[in-house]
Amino acid sequence: MLEKLESLAPPMKVNKLLSVFWLQTANRKQPIPKPGCLLLSDKDIIVLSNKTTSNDSLAIFQHFNLLEIKKVQISLAGQHIRLIGNTEDTVLTAFTHSKELTQDFCKALLKALPLDKGTEDHPLLSGDLMALSLDWTSNVPDIVLDNGLHITSRFKRVLADLLYIIHGNMEGPGKPSLANICPLLYTSVKVMNSTRLHQSAGFSVPPDGHSCSHSPRGRRLSSSATWLQSGPCTAPVSGA
Repeated sequence: MLEKLESLAPPMKVNKLLSVFWLQTANRKQPIPKPGCLLLSDKDIIVLSNKTTSNDSLAIFQHFNLLEIKKVQISLAGQHIRLIGNTEDTVLTAFTHSKELTQDFCKALLKALPLDKGTEDHPLLSGDLMALSLDWTSNVPDIVLDNGLHITSRFKRVLADLLYIIHGNMEGPGKPSLANICPLLYTSVKVMNSTRLHQSAGFSVPPDGHSCSHSPRGRRLSSSATWLQSGPCTAPVSGA
């Protein structure tokens, strides 16, 4: 893989490869997520992806120095991460669809920086991101390194926006008040058609938290699902 980088235009050279992640990624020039290979070295992040004109050739989807990263935003339930730099060209979204993979990526990123000290036990890196995201009473501080890098979350703001949207689309005489809506589970699942790559469909993961092992006509689905319960509550109940 490292030899392949040298044949790309412009050629890339990785001095010390630390981690490899297979993720869906998006940026300003390519806002629609596409599969990619994220290479984390001691100095750089390089994302490789198929060229739009050929499925057999690789191209550099994104490349920036680690020191360019100023903020890492962890999304609701840890389903994706945003790496934010000083310019629009240094913004990368990586869709992990997994709170564990999100934390693994953040830990690997911090280990690549020389200022990583005493962060392993931080709630964003070791806690249950699902529970933290759905609990209004949780207070999760940012991780702030000496070089100014922030690892942060927008759990409460995104959760509030999500519940406003869901409540606004409810109808009928039994519609609960916004204050009585408690999220139980939030998850994200991707499914694509094995024969037609541009066709996708959505489905809801069962409330027990287990996803389906198969789908009709060989499709892998893409959707976000939220389970709610209505009734008085002071803090939402988290799902596994």
